[in-house]
This record gives sequence, C-alpha cells and structure tokens, in this order.
Amino acid sequence: MKIITLFLPFTLCILNFTFAQTPLVKQWEYRFGGNGQDLIQSFQLTHDGGYILGGYIGTDSSGDITEPSRGNTDYWIIKTNALGIKQWDKRFGGSNVDAFYDVQQTTDNGCILGGWSNSDSSSDKSGSLKGSIDYWILKIDSLGNKEWDKDYGGFDQDVLLELKQTIDGGYILGGQSYSDSSGDKSQHNWGVPGSNQDWWVIKNDSIGNKQWDKRYGGLQTDNLTTVNQTTDGGYLFGGSTDSDIKGEKTQVSQGLYDYWIVKTDALGNKQRDKRYGGTQSDELHSILLTPDGGYLLGGESNSSMSGDKTQNTWGSSDMWIINIDSLGTVQWDKDYSGSSGEELHRIIRDANGNYLISRDSYSNTSGDKTENNLGVEQSWLLKLDSSGNKIWNKTIQTSGHDETSMIVIANDGCYTIANWTDGGIGANITKPTRGDVDYWMLKFCDSTQTTSIASAGNLQNQITAFQNPATDLLNIKVPAENIFQLNKLIIKNMLDQTIYVDENNFQQTNISQLAKGIYTVELITNKGNWMRN
Repeated sequence: MKIITLFLPFTLCILNFTFAQTPLVKQWEYRFGGNGQDLIQSFQLTHDGGYILGGYIGTDSSGDITEPSRGNTDYWIIKTNALGIKQWDKRFGGSNVDAFYDVQQTTDNGCILGGWSNSDSSSDKSGSLKGSIDYWILKIDSLGNKEWDKDYGGFDQDVLLELKQTIDGGYILGGQSYSDSSGDKSQHNWGVPGSNQDWWVIKNDSIGNKQWDKRYGGLQTDNLTTVNQTTDGGYLFGGSTDSDIKGEKTQVSQGLYDYWIVKTDALGNKQRDKRYGGTQSDELHSILLTPDGGYLLGGESNSSMSGDKTQNTWGSSDMWIINIDSLGTVQWDKDYSGSSGEELHRIIRDANGNYLISRDSYSNTSGDKTENNLGVEQSWLLKLDSSGNKIWNKTIQTSGHDETSMIVIANDGCYTIANWTDGGIGANITKPTRGDVDYWMLKFCDSTQTTSIASAGNLQNQITAFQNPATDLLNIKVPAENIFQLNKLIIKNMLDQTIYVDENNFQQTNISQLAKGIYTVELITNKGNWMRN
C-alpha cells in the first residue's frame, strides 16, 4: 500500500499593490551569539513555522552558545519558534577548522548541515580527512541531535557551498574542488590541480552513501554556488566561470567572469550548458524555478551594457537578474542598484508570483535605492513583479556592518530576514550585542494586507486534513459555520509543481493516482491560503 505523507506549514495570501513608500512594519527582532564572531551563513523556515539558523563560530560556550568548543571553528545551529524565541542550539566540529555554509530541513523534520572541514576524525567528525579541506555533512534530528556525518574529498582542497534534499530522499551536494581524481573524486580537474578549481557535485542516498560524483569545468576558475533539482528529476547547477571553451564549457567567455549554468539528467550527465555575461565580471549566486518551468538567475555584475547585458551599471557592482526559459533562452534581464557595491544572496517567490530579493549594499539613496545606509554595509530588500518591475525596496538600517542577508516568507505571509551584524543598539536594532559579530533575525509585515494576520492564522485550527499519512482518500474537515468560502484545492510535489487541482469536491479527494511521496495540499479561500505539506 502506498503512503502519502503530509507536513504542516501554513501561509497567508497577500494581495499585491504598488507603493511609493515601503509598506513594511517591523514586528520583532532577536540576536544570538557568544563573546566572539558568530557568522551566519544559512537561514530557513521550518515545517512548524519556526526558523533554523546556521553558521560558524570560534568561541567557547558563552552568551547563547551552550556547548564548549570542539576546535578552531565549529558549525553552530539555532532553532527558534515562530516568534523568534530560541528553542535550542547545537554546535558540531572536529579538532581543527570546520566552516558551515548551508542547512536544509529534511522531510523527517530533521536537518542536513553542510560545509567544509580540515579536521581529521575527532569529536563530532567520524571520517578521516582525505585532503587539506573536505566536504563535511551532518544529519541531525528535529531536536538537533546528530544522527550521522560524512566526509568527502580528494587529495587537495574541496569546499562545499550548498546542498539540498532530493525527491528520492537523498542529497545533492555542490561546491568547488582543487583536487585531481583521488579519494572520493572520480574525475580529473580540467585545470591545473591545486591552482584552478572545477565544480564538484556529489549525489548520495538518504544516509550519506555516495551514489555518484561529477566534475564540471573548463581550464580556468569555475565557482559553483547553487544546486537545484529540476522538474524532470535532473539537476541545474549554477555559478561563475572565467573559462573559455573546454571541458564541459561550450561557449566562449564574454568577460572576466560570466554566469554559468549546467543542466544534467538524474545521473549527473550533462545535457547542456549556457553562459551569460558582459565584458567585465558577472557572478551568479542564486537560481529560482519559475512557474512556467524557466528560471530566475541572480547575482552581481560590474559589466556595462554588453554581451547578454542590456542595461548599464549604476555603481561598482550591481544586482543583475536574468529570466530564462526551460532551455536557457533569455526572456528578459534587469539591473538594480545604488551608486556603490551590492551583493545578492537570495531570491524567493511569494504566493502572488512576485519576487523578493535580499542582498547587501554599500549604497546610500541613489539609483533604485530610496533609503540611506546608517552603517557601513546594510541588508537591502527588493520586491519585483513577475516581469522584473520594481514594487518597493527597503534598507534594514543599523549602526554597524551587516552581511549575508537572507529572506524567507513566514507562515503568516510576513517576511523574516536574517544576517550577521556588529551593530549596537540603534535604528532597527534594539537588542544588546553578545560579542563582536552576532546572528540577527527580524520580522516585517506588509501594512497594506487586507486580511489580518490573526484572522488568517485561525484557518490553521479551523481546517484539518486526515488521514496523515494518507493512502487513497484525502479528507478535508471544515467548520459547519459559513465563515469562509472554499475556492480551490491544489496538490503540489516537492519540486513545487502543481500536479492536481480540484475546484469542486474539496472535502474528499481521491489521491490513488499519486505515487508514494511528499506533497503539499493548499486550499484557496476568501480569507487566505491554508496549506498542509
């Protein structure tokens, strides 16, 4: 008998407007740290509506850090509830340097953690070091307890930057490698080992056993920054390169560095690649699947109008967004910036098809930026419609230096942002410093939304789905009172693809045609959207 499992997040539908002023109102903020430098690198919404924050630290237990140091730097993970209140923290490391880069919640409500390590087998690290730096991942349960860890590497430096759970329950890992074929690396570098890095991707199963690995690159420097599973079960990898035609790269370089994407099948075999760039340096940092099966590519550029770039830069380094179709053909590109440098970190999409972009900015009011920085570098949010037109922008002002800006959409439809900061009390910061640099998280809501958060939030308790896990029938129970109108039921798979729509029989849906797996059920109502994953 097949089992279809549902998880439980909740979102609110927000209407889309255009504003001269930024319509965001701050709700709360928290900062977390010890007495040294605590550098957040990844931030995710969790299935229970809370948040997981991950980075690396070099200090012993102090402040919010409850566990002693393992080595020079360790992974540090914080779990909070939906109000930002810390529930637990965990640190993981070996006896030397362990640098965390990514956390993703898994379908069992645990998390997969990834980064790089030059620790040999010691403390939390069970595998022996293979080169000078290896990929290192850990699987933890919903309370942060370690379940297993794995080390992967060649005989040189291998730096893991991003990982994701795949639809088969395994994981895809991506980063860059200076190693030639050795250790876990099955293919040689195209460039000079130890001098020129290639992309290195590993696919493993649900308990970390390697299934395959692939190298992608040219003769020069190739930096991988993002890994994504595609709707056909294959993968789309993205980053930047200064390589010309050679190896997996089939197009000449446009400038110093270009955006570069590689599409593969489910086994990592390359199907096609594309480069996008102007005459200077263009570095890709984020890829988002769009509803039409294409992608939004985002990074920064210091190229003026040239090559694939149709607009001039405002400052020394601008945000450059490219919308491509499923085959990589450019639909449109846009440049957004102030007069100084910008660095993009994340692109997400809201329930109305708009895009939210978080980035760091050195710019004061200029170009697309309508508010001054108060400190050195500040988080800057930009909201775009589906065609890339600006809706609003917001500078998250502090008195200090803030980096690694990341945004998520909370379960009530509001926006939660995290970065690291050395700012003291002032502007948006009301919490005292813990150390030199802290994790910082704050939440804003759109003041123009027409459905109150409280009334929409009540939908979570007013509607229930059962059985969960389900087999052949999915039952939806709603209140007897006519307090809202049901308009549509939508079922999506883990890749956010809509696979079933019901506009009639809401309360009992036949799901016998669905394969075993994890699905999202969303009900569209006149009071907001109710979701169960």
